This record gives sequence, C-alpha cells and structure tokens, in this order.
Amino acid sequence: MRGAGAARLAGYVLLLAFFALDATSNGLTITFHDSQTSSSPGELNFWLGHAFLLFPACLLIGYGFGPRLGALILRAAARLRALSARERTLAIVALTCAALAAARIGRAVFLLDLPITDDEYAVQFGGRVLASGHLMAPLPLLREAIPDLFLYFRNGAVGSFDWPGGVAISAIAEATRLRTFLWMIVAVTPVPVLIVLMTERLGRAWGFAAAAVFLCSPMSMLMSMTTHSQLAVRAFLAGGLLALHLADRHGGFRRWTIAGLVFGLAFLCRPLETAFFSLPIAAWAAWQTSRRDPVYAAALPGLALGAAVGIAVLLWHSYAMTGSALLPARFANPANMDVMPSSLWTRFGDNVTYNMLMLAIWFLGPVGVALVAAGALADRFTRLLGACVAADLCLAFFHDNPGLHIVGPIHYAECAVPLTVIATYGLFMAIGVVRRRRLDVRIALSMAVVPLVLGLGIFTLVQATALRQQAIIQRTVYQSIEAAARKPGDPKAVILTPWFFGITSAIPRMRETGSWVHDWRRPEVDLSDDVLFLRDARGAEQILRGQLPGRQFFRVARQAGSPYLTLVPLAGGDPIPLPGLGAADR
Repeated sequence: MRGAGAARLAGYVLLLAFFALDATSNGLTITFHDSQTSSSPGELNFWLGHAFLLFPACLLIGYGFGPRLGALILRAAARLRALSARERTLAIVALTCAALAAARIGRAVFLLDLPITDDEYAVQFGGRVLASGHLMAPLPLLREAIPDLFLYFRNGAVGSFDWPGGVAISAIAEATRLRTFLWMIVAVTPVPVLIVLMTERLGRAWGFAAAAVFLCSPMSMLMSMTTHSQLAVRAFLAGGLLALHLADRHGGFRRWTIAGLVFGLAFLCRPLETAFFSLPIAAWAAWQTSRRDPVYAAALPGLALGAAVGIAVLLWHSYAMTGSALLPARFANPANMDVMPSSLWTRFGDNVTYNMLMLAIWFLGPVGVALVAAGALADRFTRLLGACVAADLCLAFFHDNPGLHIVGPIHYAECAVPLTVIATYGLFMAIGVVRRRRLDVRIALSMAVVPLVLGLGIFTLVQATALRQQAIIQRTVYQSIEAAARKPGDPKAVILTPWFFGITSAIPRMRETGSWVHDWRRPEVDLSDDVLFLRDARGAEQILRGQLPGRQFFRVARQAGSPYLTLVPLAGGDPIPLPGLGAADR
C-alpha cells in the first residue's frame, strides 16, 4: 500500500507531539475545582490535543497498518459469526468478566476505592440504613456534628436524600457484603445486554462490536469505576431498550409490560432523566396505537402498567421519607432547592449546550461524532434513540445544575448506551458504503478501530491518572489523621474537624489539585467506626462526649506553614503534627 510507512511515521510524530504538550506552560494537568462547567488550562490542552493531534495520529497509524490490522478484524468478525450458541454464550461471559475485572482494577488503582463526589457517601449511608430494615435511622448524634452533605433529616431521624433505586442497590451491596463489587456488576451489565440487542438487529459480529464501542468510551469506563446511581439507570435503560426492541418486533402485552417495568426501575434511580428520555418512546407508542398497528395494540397499556410499578414505589418512598407522596426527599432539603436566577439563554448555554459538548468530547471524541452522525438516521430504532437523547438533554432547560464532567457528563451518563447503539449503526453504515464503492474495507476498519482503542484508551488513562491524584489527597488526609489519633489497642477516637474541603483547601498542593469530595465519610449507622470524623460545631464537644463515652477526642487545628495541620488531644497533651499532609506540599 502506497504511503503506509509515511503515514505510520507521521502518526508517530503526532502522537509524540500530543504528549509533548505536557511541556507547555499549561501542560496536560487536570484539576478539580471552581464551578462545574470550569475546565483547567491543562484539561483544555488535553481536549484540544486529543482532537487535533491524537485523533489524526490514530487515523494515520490505522491507515498505515490497514492491510494487516484490518485483516485481523475481518478474521475475528468471521470467527464470531461462526460461533455455536454455546461458544457465543461463553464469549459473552468472558467479555463481561473482562470488563468487570477492568472496572474493579481501575477503581482500586485509580480511585483507590474512594468516592469522586459526596453523592457516593450519601447513597452508601442510605444503603446501610435500608439494609437495617428502615428508610431512616434514629439520629445518633448531635445534628450539627454529622457530616450531612446529601443527607435528609426529619423528626429526629436521618437517611440519604437520594432516589430509592440507587439506595436499594447500595442496601443489597451491604446486605450481601458484595459492597463495591456489586456496583461493578451493575456497571458492566450493559455489555451483555448490548451484545444481545445488536446481535438481534445487525448480527453476531456487530453485537460484539457494540460492546467494544461501549468499553472504548471514556465516559463509560470511568463512570464504571464509581459507585454512582447513574450506573443503575444506565443498566436499566440498557435492559429497557432490549425489552423495547423485543416488544417492537414481536408485540404482545407481556413484552410491552416488561419493557415498561424495566424503564420503571430506571425511573426509581433517576426519575426526571428517565421520564424525559422515555417521552419519545411513549409518543411513538401512542402514534402507532392510533394507527391501529397490531404490534402496538398493547403498547400503551403494557408500558403504562409496567412503569406504574416504579412510579408507585417512588410515591410510597417519598411519603415514607417526607410525609408527602409528591415531595421526594431530594427536593425536601431546603439546601438543595437553592436555585440561582438564570435566563433561558443561560440554561441553554451553560447546561444544554455544555452537556452536548461534553457528550461529544467524552463519548467517543471526534470518531464518535462521525459515527453517531452516520447512524442517527439509519432506521426507525436509531431515530427513536436519537430523539430520546435529545429529549433527555431538554431536561436541562428546567434546572441550572449542569453536573460535573470528571468522568464524563455525569448527568447524562445513561446516554452512553443509546449513543453506543447509534454509533455501532454508524460504523455498520460506513462499512456498507465502503463495500459498495469497492474501497478497501480493511483500511476503513483499521482507521476506525485505532482511534477507538488507542486514542480513546489514552484519553481514559490520562483522565484516570488525574482522578488518582484527587484520590491520593483523600487517602493522605485520612491515613495521616487516623495514624496520629489511634494506635493499635487504643480506645476508639473522635476527630472534631472543619469540613473536609476546609482541610484540603488549607494545603497548597492539595488546593492546586482539588477534589469534588467536600465532606467527611458518613458514620456507620451503629457508630462502630474506629475513628469518627465529626464537624467541630459550636458547643459540640461536651454533648458528643456524653453521646460517645469511652472515646478519646481530638481537634484538628490549622497553621500557616508546613505541616499545615496538627491534631490536638482534648484530654490534654502536646499537639501532634501531621507530617504526612505537609509532605504532600513538597
């Protein structure tokens, strides 16, 4: 092939140039602070470098290796098409287990098994309460001393204000002692579901291609390392789309009811997003019913009956938590209802458009934009999914919280599933065009696969490395304080401290990196923690001593220079410096 060697060489140069951006004044350093729509200069460098250096580099490398790599891809596709039913099942299980291992190892290596936001702490706390058989637990300590971000308090009891779906999964994780591992299982659930769905629609090889597309997406893989409720809605929406496909193809009241039920489970996890996402599906079902299409004869009653289960559970949960079926705990918290004034134009730009941009960057980057554009109008199903994503984005017109983008646009994490379906169709359509024009399919496949695997793999790795830096901050703070407060055999300890954010903001190196975890981990429901981190509220010490007898008490004190923080024993004695925190500034 002419120019293959030159293409590879040019690709290597551009690949080197991308990493050389780290030598610029902004570098490729990604930090975590300011407003939700803020990006550090290094992060912007990273995004631009990916679009204009790394992506072209991968295209050139893919072109240069086209005949060899493309031939391998074609042989793999032929092998997948030839699999027996048993072999196909084993292949699905193997790929799902590999994805599960990647998510679990990624969480341990890059997130250090720590949260990326306080939502995860709150859902975990709510799960512990629910696992004990209650929605809310009696308030165990002085209200002002409890790290309370995203918790809900009422009538002397406390629970998570999050939606019941995520809390229920957390409760199952606690009750089964699977904990984080259960969340990882939920995270990879779309993998086998996508294989089955796209095998049904395009064939066996394309089913596995869809799973590969999903796993190549940075927003899919990075979100899979967390324990966010978005993982649950993503999994249920994947199941809902498969159920919808089966109902659309075969009809029947039972199939439509199952589809509605699965979408209802997604509704329990993120009701507003699921409702907006589902509007085009409901409208389509209504339109087909009005046309007296026999396949859709049971569509509306089936979908409504299935979805009613989730709606009923949410209404009951709201009533049990707040005393009003129409007032969820998430909206009953006055602190969560502070809405900054914003015009429709601001919400369009700072929320709708911003999240469109984040989806373009984080789903699959430039190659994803091309594939989604190619697949969006491929058939009725992709047009419907495109409308669902657009409807989901329209929710942003009604609130002013754009969400974080540290693992992709977090408010639109569920969109990874429908976008994967559309992008897979786009690749299918593109390969069809290449075949019809009698171009080299091997080169086309190679030029698609290298940006997906190499380019987006680098994207995921760079962002994961940045997430590790914010996780190191959390680990350093906890380990330093715990090591100073309690030695083996010592009584359990209580640490009276400012907000976690106040601690990390006091240390220059930590402040530079930042973190979106602003509060301390929530206490165990039975207060069995060896070291309890509580807020240093006015007059809290004496009350807490009565509530927590037999524990030794400490207070975190700040100072201007290294080590920046000391631990003061409240029973008397010299302040204990925390050198581990000071070391983080060197």
